[in-house]
Amino acid sequence: MEVVDAIRSSGRHPLKQKFEKALLCAEQALALYSAKGIAFSFNGGKDSTVVLHILRAAVAKRAAEAGSEEAGSAGPLEAITTFFFENNNEFPEVTSFTAEEARTYKLNCRVLKNDKPFIEGVQELIDDLNLKAFVMGTRRGDPNGAEQDAFCPSSPGWPLFMRVNPIIDWTYNEVWEFLRVTKSRYCSLYAEGYTSLGGVHNTAKNEALRRTDGTYAPAHELSDGNQERNGRSRKVPMSTEGKVSTTSTEPGTEITEQGTEITARGTESTAQGTEITEQKALSSHREDTTVGILVVGSDNLAGQVESTNQAAVTISCDKLVSKLPAGVAARVTHT
Repeated sequence: MEVVDAIRSSGRHPLKQKFEKALLCAEQALALYSAKGIAFSFNGGKDSTVVLHILRAAVAKRAAEAGSEEAGSAGPLEAITTFFFENNNEFPEVTSFTAEEARTYKLNCRVLKNDKPFIEGVQELIDDLNLKAFVMGTRRGDPNGAEQDAFCPSSPGWPLFMRVNPIIDWTYNEVWEFLRVTKSRYCSLYAEGYTSLGGVHNTAKNEALRRTDGTYAPAHELSDGNQERNGRSRKVPMSTEGKVSTTSTEPGTEITEQGTEITARGTESTAQGTEITEQKALSSHREDTTVGILVVGSDNLAGQVESTNQAAVTISCDKLVSKLPAGVAARVTHT
């Protein structure tokens, strides 16, 4: 397949390692949940575009191993549901790009309407298609990506599903290295100075790319990946009905650049409703929830040895407490 060949023949060893790891992640997801049990969050952002090609490579590889006539082809993705979130404030360039990619790679697309709370749309998608996992373009530097791994269960308060993040450990520069080495198409807005895409009302060109003549360099020339989201709004507004607003920074991130987070408006566009939902869940249980952690070895239970792990448990519990949201009280006690 052209993407695999381009990476493996590029001589870029670090990128090749990241790609092979991401490819394995996608293969494992297909083996665990099957193509029909997976949904791919695609919003047209750079991260979800990378994941699109990783999925293509994984499907093609599995077809080759099974001796399918599709072996070595682009990897048909019809069996995998590809979804994106309807956003009235979407850039026309993003809409055009996603439609073009859907036609080119024969994606089985489904649109989640914004006429209902976001979380309900996700639940309906799961129920209708019996989905088990969502493949997203979330990366560690995304708003909700720091605590995620390649396989990560959905957050408290959300429907139950597995988040699959093949490029969770990729950097901004590695994303662009992949797209350029493989000569993959990407949304035209990135050539105009945009480095992170949301809606038209909360996304601007990255000032770090402004040239002295007032024009902007393309996104791949941004040397400091930490400035990737400079052109994005920080707050995620909510409508009066409690729905995720269509002007949200990343409509679907809880699951990826859609929300990269769902990334599908996810993977750059990551976590639209995630923080709000988690805060609501915490506030509704904050007064009466107690969590206990008991660490006991079999030798301790048998009375054969004296427990010596109290110090280690105390350190671990202290670390957990330090990560609790502001306003949540907790204490560590020993018995």
